[in-house]
Amino acid sequence: MNVGLSNPRIPEGTQSFDKDWLGKYAGPAERRRNGQGWRGRLLCHSDMADRVVKLPRWAVILCLDVPMLHLEFRPSLFDRLTINHFRRSLRKLGLRGLDENLNEVLRSETAFMIDRTTQSHILFGACILASYRMLRRSGLSEKDAKRTLAPIVCGDGRKTQAVIMWIVCNLTRDLFRQFESYSRDQLPRKYGRSFKFVHSTTSEGFVSCVTLCGYKTFLARHRATELLSVFCEWDKVWIDMLPPTIGFKRPQTQADGAKSCIFEFQDRSSKPPFV
Repeated sequence: MNVGLSNPRIPEGTQSFDKDWLGKYAGPAERRRNGQGWRGRLLCHSDMADRVVKLPRWAVILCLDVPMLHLEFRPSLFDRLTINHFRRSLRKLGLRGLDENLNEVLRSETAFMIDRTTQSHILFGACILASYRMLRRSGLSEKDAKRTLAPIVCGDGRKTQAVIMWIVCNLTRDLFRQFESYSRDQLPRKYGRSFKFVHSTTSEGFVSCVTLCGYKTFLARHRATELLSVFCEWDKVWIDMLPPTIGFKRPQTQADGAKSCIFEFQDRSSKPPFV
């Protein structure tokens, strides 16, 4: 199912509503979709100075336009915020045209969007891959492009994750058991069918092993597995926020060439200090 805008003459990412855009610039498909389906009646674009009515920031967040040509499901609010975050981050570097590069990546991905969760993973991966390609085309080397991309990937998620971790750590009685329960019961469901996890217990805690990584599969389809280490940067967002009562090790990752990613958790809540 094709969704979003297909007209490349409209600048991407504008926080405004153009009343006359559909009549003047849109093709037949866009005119037929006006006010129908999940797109609604607001078209948010960013660089149009004339013929626009500015929207308040809350309206922009709720109505973020997703000009994707190739999505199978309605994008979530998180998907929209993710795209907008990459747009803003690239603009700060003087780079525009993310939507066109996203379309280029997503054109061959619709067959793999088997559910909404998998589509969100693909969209996140496409944002990273498209941004990386834009950075390389701007003249950066592979190393410099990955170094520039890493903080963008973490982005605003660090603040959000900090709030979530604070709430969990302060409102959960048995924090370690809560982590173990999440890893065993909820993690496979939340990540969807493009990931596979193996959970096992140890004398000190538990181990979560990722035997199938949806991001690696996505990058392999685009011959860009060198970017897998950038995806691992996202793990550092929550790893750095683990409380001292939970020990953690990540001895191997698929980004380093291993067949699986291993996450080891140890319960230190009952151990005396300095042991």
